[in-house]
Amino acid sequence: MEINKAKQAVLEAGIKLVEAGLIARTWGNVSCRLDEESFIITPSGRSYQSLTGDDLVQVKIADLSYQGTVKPSSEKGIHAAVYQLYPEANFVIHTHQDNASMIAASGLEVIKVSAEYPLLGGEVLCAAYALPGTKRLRKNVGKALAKAKGKAVIMRHHGALCFGSSAAEAFDVASELEKACVEYVINHYLKLSK
Repeated sequence: MEINKAKQAVLEAGIKLVEAGLIARTWGNVSCRLDEESFIITPSGRSYQSLTGDDLVQVKIADLSYQGTVKPSSEKGIHAAVYQLYPEANFVIHTHQDNASMIAASGLEVIKVSAEYPLLGGEVLCAAYALPGTKRLRKNVGKALAKAKGKAVIMRHHGALCFGSSAAEAFDVASELEKACVEYVINHYLKLSK
């Protein structure tokens, strides 16, 4: 994808995710594949409403290298893991959305989801915990992604990772995931506690 179009897609997605309540404050990050070798990603610790194209960072998929003075998101490694494993993936969103985060804190290894959520492939795997921004997290997420049947994984105690062939599809995955997690919480926890 042409770099300015990729930057615009990332900026628009960030605003849309904030407006939808899927990203709060500066948490989470968004990226768009440029080509087989690199992607554009949001910077570390910046408000989505204040970002411009100049704030976005081009990162190499293979070694996570980048140029310039703007620091890319510390979670660039999990985005690279998606792009390495899924050549058809062109957009990645990492969120701390409420209900997926509840599942992330639950200690579950997988949640089954209904066919009502086709982008999730019948289940969502929970990657083993590792500290944010670490090689261990990238490795753990990579293992879950390699086994995933859908286009999302949950990261234990850390939120969700959603991807798609486009910004629109990645957003739809994040939306489906939040609805599926609400349904899971209601069916498995709230009914038990009455």
